[in-house]
Amino acid sequence: MAVPKRKTSHARKSSRRSTVWKLNAPTLTTCPNCGELMAAHRACGN
Repeated sequence: MAVPKRKTSHARKSSRRSTVWKLNAPTLTTCPNCGELMAAHRACGN
């Protein structure tokens, strides 16, 4: 069975995991009634 020869460094481990917890910007759309920005697939507050 294969075993790693060296310990994985913290930098290498965190760079590999960096894309897992990447935050995405919320998708905003304009309300067809009032023209205000709102989150997609949500009801407008006005």
